Amino acid sequence: MSRLARGTLCLLAGVALSAPLTADAAPGPLPPDMRSAFYGSPEDPPTPFLYGVSPARAGVHYTASNEWHIDLYTNAITNVGGGFVGVGSDQCWLLIGWQRPERAWLIDYDPHVRDMHRLYTAFFIMSPDYATFRRLWDIDVNPTVKKVLETIWPSTSIQAELFMRYLANRHRVRKRLDGLRENMGAIGRKTFMTDVETFNWTRNFVAEGRTRALVGDLFGGEAMRGLSEVARAQGIPIRVFYVSNVEQYRNYDANFRENIQALPHDDKSLVLRTMLTWSLNGDYRYVAQPLANFKAWVARPETVGLQWMHKLPFNLSPDPAYHRFDHPPGVAVRE
Repeated sequence: MSRLARGTLCLLAGVALSAPLTADAAPGPLPPDMRSAFYGSPEDPPTPFLYGVSPARAGVHYTASNEWHIDLYTNAITNVGGGFVGVGSDQCWLLIGWQRPERAWLIDYDPHVRDMHRLYTAFFIMSPDYATFRRLWDIDVNPTVKKVLETIWPSTSIQAELFMRYLANRHRVRKRLDGLRENMGAIGRKTFMTDVETFNWTRNFVAEGRTRALVGDLFGGEAMRGLSEVARAQGIPIRVFYVSNVEQYRNYDANFRENIQALPHDDKSLVLRTMLTWSLNGDYRYVAQPLANFKAWVARPETVGLQWMHKLPFNLSPDPAYHRFDHPPGVAVRE
């Protein structure tokens, strides 16, 4: 078991919370054997190179998302349960709050993003409400943040690493959280930022040990297969598999194909992806695809990458939009 896994198990074994958990109950603490397996599967080694949609975007740490209409997925995933596997940073916490899964694997090939999830985890556990959580990202609370990290993470080296990440990213996170809260509040969307029950549920879910942040690469050889094995053994179909726009960085290779096929799924399982439309609207197109359908496409050698399956239409509307893709495998579809 990794040092992080051992530290997380210590965290979940008996942290003194700043306030008791609420009645907005998540499923409850995992049994010890399930918790050990959940935290014990392997991570991937950090990648030596961070890809981007263009050479200019390579090397960027996406510690805060720039996907501003992630709420377009809400109707497709509300209360579907099962398991969550997702890349990226804050957008995962929004999706989890709508999905209400039984387990959540927060993966990214960038350790900086993994560490942002560690910070979110600590701040959720120690915050009785969103106002407290948000306050921890302000510039004048360094002693409090250090105390939170000391309380949650036994390892002094992890404490130091997380505090460094915190100092480097808190302005970006603060700006993102405030922008999301304004946007979601304006449309009446319930999130951990705008709704007490959703915040309480998320906090309980984290404190009960049902989230795990790990270095995981969709093109890697260990993390995805390991978490899939655990999910299958524990009877958890992956109902939401969120890939952001990773498919626009690289074409599919043998590792990617094997990782996709390994995911346990059922007829409620969806792949959620974003497709960059930045030059048109400074945002993305938000696409959902049945996971079984995606597996069928990926099983074909002819599906070299996303562009060999799904292309954006020529007359794309400038408004960010939700689209469901469920065409049978064949010639790439433009829609």
